[in-house]
Amino acid sequence: MLDFDRPNLCYGCGACAAACLQNRITLTPQKGCNNGFSLPQFDDAIPCTGCGACDNACPRLHPPAVDRDAKSPWLAVQLRDAAETKESTSGGAFYAIARSVLARGGMVCGCVWDETLTARHILTDKEADVKRMRQTRYVRSELSADCLRRLRDALDEGTPVLFCSVPCQVAAVQRLTGNPEQLLTVALTCHGAPEPAFWERYRRELADRMRAPMTEAVFRSKTPYGWGRSRTRYAFANGKRLDSDCYIGDPYVIAFSENLLQRGSCFDCRFKGEQHTADYLIGDAWGVDEAVLRRFPGDGVSFLVRNTQKGARHFAEFADALTCAEISADRVRRANPYLCKSISPPASRAAFLADCEKMPLTCAIKRHIPNGRYRVKRLLRATGLWNLFFAVKQKIK
Repeated sequence: MLDFDRPNLCYGCGACAAACLQNRITLTPQKGCNNGFSLPQFDDAIPCTGCGACDNACPRLHPPAVDRDAKSPWLAVQLRDAAETKESTSGGAFYAIARSVLARGGMVCGCVWDETLTARHILTDKEADVKRMRQTRYVRSELSADCLRRLRDALDEGTPVLFCSVPCQVAAVQRLTGNPEQLLTVALTCHGAPEPAFWERYRRELADRMRAPMTEAVFRSKTPYGWGRSRTRYAFANGKRLDSDCYIGDPYVIAFSENLLQRGSCFDCRFKGEQHTADYLIGDAWGVDEAVLRRFPGDGVSFLVRNTQKGARHFAEFADALTCAEISADRVRRANPYLCKSISPPASRAAFLADCEKMPLTCAIKRHIPNGRYRVKRLLRATGLWNLFFAVKQKIK
């Protein structure tokens, strides 16, 4: 079963493992040329019954169909609570939706750091856990078969559930559960998700360098410069910290931006543009007209798209928590090009993966990223010319 090019096209979502009635499928990190990418592995000691449950749950083989809402305008949104906006990566759209589901006696399934700083989805009815889900994590979350089964069981019992993740994992949950009315889904703007093996190696190498385990990782801190100039912040058990400009100073984030850390399926994603299936699509409101942004006093603005009829029906349940303004979809798409298309593999990807087998990840990254370009960007930031450069770049687009 699952008869397709799994090394290059599998999303690693885990839906097949959760669907298998014989519990014979596990997601296992690969070795060699696949360099840690997790793929389905079949336990040959357990006979396959040929039921087809794994195929049926696979979003690569069977993208879910949804009842789209093409009439709803694109919105710029921000939580009315400025303190809660500050704690969110962008404008707090996810938090508003999540609280409305909790208020109905529902549960939320989203990504948190566990005690080892592994990105992992949990299912919860506690607002304190939901608050842990608000920060960006540039790594593919581990969505375990146990978590997926508990989510499906909650839906079967009639409990409202909100699921938030990247579009392929959203599609996996929709396939696995049948996408009932009580399931709401939120897809995050996705530039591809780095494999957990890369993040684990990077975290370990930084811990060795700082001579203490890492205790905190924040990829897009708004402190001290705000939403438009995020900082990456790592803390360690000995009290030391590393702090850098997120997109031009942190090697791991730069490698992610250069498409070195993503799995093969990210280069052929079936959930871009009109193909994504979530009830809501959210992300940073980059590209929005400055006159619109001035209407939002807080630190961070999200865009929100009601993609389905179900999403349009539930919007009123959390709309009062948000300040909203209609925006141009085309401007947002231009500023977020990977809303509509897959990322492209860099020419050096194969060489990078080969080097990862022979040297520390940080060394492999520095060998294969365009260091000159990022030195120029850091110089522009240091001289105060970055905003001018970015404004000119957006006008050219």
